[in-house]
Amino acid sequence: MKKRIINILIWLGLFAYIIVSLNFVAKRSGEEKCEKVNITMTDTLSKLVNKRDIELLMERNKLSAYGTLMKTINKYKLSKLITDSIPLVHKVSIYNAIGGILCINVEQRVPVLRVITNNQQSFYIDLDGYIFPLSKHYGCRALVANGHIFEKGYKDKAIHIDSLKNENNANPRKLKELYTLACYIWNDDLLRSMIEQIYVNTNEYEMIPRLGSQVIYFGNIDNYEKKFFNLKTIYYKVFTNLGWQKYRTINLKYDNQVICIKR
Repeated sequence: MKKRIINILIWLGLFAYIIVSLNFVAKRSGEEKCEKVNITMTDTLSKLVNKRDIELLMERNKLSAYGTLMKTINKYKLSKLITDSIPLVHKVSIYNAIGGILCINVEQRVPVLRVITNNQQSFYIDLDGYIFPLSKHYGCRALVANGHIFEKGYKDKAIHIDSLKNENNANPRKLKELYTLACYIWNDDLLRSMIEQIYVNTNEYEMIPRLGSQVIYFGNIDNYEKKFFNLKTIYYKVFTNLGWQKYRTINLKYDNQVICIKR
């Protein structure tokens, strides 16, 4: 019993020491002046935003942190400025590091679909369903959707797909269906490596694979999971042996059957 009490006291002492140490470090860090701003792009897959974008934004808004007390830097204001001004940014975390270093971690959006409208406007849709403009630096390789898409472009902000309204011949339902298909393809390794384009043909969809030159007639979005399952089954059981070049079209529109037409 005595030994148990001693162990508890030791652990309480260690805990108190850690708390006091953290408070001391935090206070000391707050009294330091900013000597360096370390900007890190945490998602290197997208490459939509670079460090210079963040630096220029801070300069334009006179938010240079160099030489200012760490405790006076409004991290919330800076974080909100970055996310509001650069729609390609998903979220930002900012914290102080020892040595007067202000760390800014920027997480970029991950595009699952690039939409090209009938009037050649282009924008991305990310995993979370946000529509946002293209990058001025880098054209991210993503699944492409084009064809009968009547939608305006989005140049200055990120907007969630659920907030879209029917206006100016736009069809939010079509974009939501494309987003649903794109997310399913993105989350499946085989489909993501197989399909590179979705063509909107009025109320139905056609898909173009990366390999071969055939057209996949997908039909409407009804039973899309089953249609993708049938496509993968054909790929594993037929195309791995015969190759994609044997067929001109693959039709997934009908229940319980896949119709393939040879060249």
